[in-house]
Amino acid sequence: MWNRAITITTITLIILFTGGCMVKKTMKKGAAYESAGMFKDASELYYKTCIKRPKSPEVKIALKRSGQLYIEDQADDIAQSFNRGDYKTTVYDYITTKDFIEKVANADVDLKPDPAMRRYFDDAKENYLTQRYEAGQKNMGEQKFDEAKVTFFEIFKIDPDFKDTRNYLKQATFEPIYQDGARLYGEGKYMDAYSKWKSIFDQDKNYNDVADKMKQALNERYKQGSVYLMNENFQDAAIALGEVHLADPDFKDVKLLYTEARNEPVYRRGNAFLSTGKCRTAYYAFDNVVKDAGTYKDAAQQREKALACAQYPIAVKTVAQGSKIAAAKQFQAISTLTDLVF
Repeated sequence: MWNRAITITTITLIILFTGGCMVKKTMKKGAAYESAGMFKDASELYYKTCIKRPKSPEVKIALKRSGQLYIEDQADDIAQSFNRGDYKTTVYDYITTKDFIEKVANADVDLKPDPAMRRYFDDAKENYLTQRYEAGQKNMGEQKFDEAKVTFFEIFKIDPDFKDTRNYLKQATFEPIYQDGARLYGEGKYMDAYSKWKSIFDQDKNYNDVADKMKQALNERYKQGSVYLMNENFQDAAIALGEVHLADPDFKDVKLLYTEARNEPVYRRGNAFLSTGKCRTAYYAFDNVVKDAGTYKDAAQQREKALACAQYPIAVKTVAQGSKIAAAKQFQAISTLTDLVF
């Protein structure tokens, strides 16, 4: 310890006489941190300056020195926490140290960790993750999915291949959504159930029977729409069948039924308007059907019939006005105009 203190003091004195404004301030402040045994703070300070001034050898030397002292302190802490059975601290201290060494390497500074740290970490990790794994299993058994998800995600970050953590994490994430879908399905909210199951399907197509569940939900909504259509409840039929069509345009004959639900009431109104002489209104009704469905029934022919109904010829007489138009004709033009009547 005495030799270490002498080394730090000597280095501090050398630092005070180094040149460069920014570098000099960094070295002075870093030396103060080191004198106080705050090697991590000193290292972080040196690291930031080293990234900005990569050609400054004195900063790089200081970073290597303080960084090495920091990981030596970390090695002592890791050994102590392991010996007292504090495996969580051992694991996270090791991860922190490893991340620090990798970060400092970005500044071309190579630090040498104590090999014992890795042995402590491996043993501590096995103990700690086993504890967390069992806690996660308990949460799953009690259907505390949020707690289980947090637990298995922690394990996954430390060791993604620990036992069957991946499967448990997937189950903790998707199972509450899957169950929400089942509840909504039981309440007759088929498209809400479909949305829940689809959110799972989009991430994992093979989770449970989620693909079959989606089809079941669409089929139930399709049947609702079909019944509405049979009962000529076109508005509700269009809503139900439209939802199914939006989710899966190729589902059974939903496209055909959805087209009928949208256009049949408009087609019928067109016929009613035509039969009462409201030719213009009838024309617009049939035109909407043709634009939406193309060849729906005889909508195109009825549209032409309505157009013909709305047309008849008239003559327009233009009277000459003013004394300067003496040669004006009595009738300037006779033409056939379209008078669309209601």
